[in-house]
Amino acid sequence: MAQRMIHYMIGTRLLEKEDSGDRMRFLLGSILPDAYRLRKERDASHFVRRTADGMVFYDAGSFFDAYRERIPADGLYLGYYMHLVEDVFYRTFIRKDKKLEIFGIPDAVRVLHNDYRLLNRYIIDTYGLHNEIVMPADLLQEPVMQCADFACEEFLEEFGQDFCVSGEGSTVYITGEMLEEFLAAYYPLIEQEYLRVLHGQGKMNAQKYAWKRTGE
Repeated sequence: MAQRMIHYMIGTRLLEKEDSGDRMRFLLGSILPDAYRLRKERDASHFVRRTADGMVFYDAGSFFDAYRERIPADGLYLGYYMHLVEDVFYRTFIRKDKKLEIFGIPDAVRVLHNDYRLLNRYIIDTYGLHNEIVMPADLLQEPVMQCADFACEEFLEEFGQDFCVSGEGSTVYITGEMLEEFLAAYYPLIEQEYLRVLHGQGKMNAQKYAWKRTGE
């Protein structure tokens, strides 16, 4: 999955292409799937599906079907849907195109998290981002909250800290150059899906991007 700042940056770019209504709700939706309280809730918030033959995919279409009446009328739900679409393509880029695999490598998680902090600073500076998100008072009453156990208040506090906390040294696994490669290869497809949904032209078939589960 892409880190939340990547989703946020892509959300701002999509809104520059075509306004979808409430900007803040869309940007909130664009990072909301990552607000799960515990790691075991990640599959639920990302609509992970496993097939009988051992394949796995982020089922963006299932989310679309569940909230069809709210997409694209409500930016919160459209942003959430686009997050899942972006993760489909980001997973394809990182694991299939770049063949990055860190499971079982000692200290890899700590190094990767430092990469994320460094990449946050790169994204913020390169794309001129600032934190526009304020938690709506009625967010916890939204139907989408039934997807998983979310810790929205804590998550948004951590997201705000992303704008002022930096890593140390140089990236190891994820670099700014890789991010630009990802955007060059997949942003046009992301934007295409965004416009398709805004104009009532269907949903993504994410299962064709399924992968064989070999690690966590």
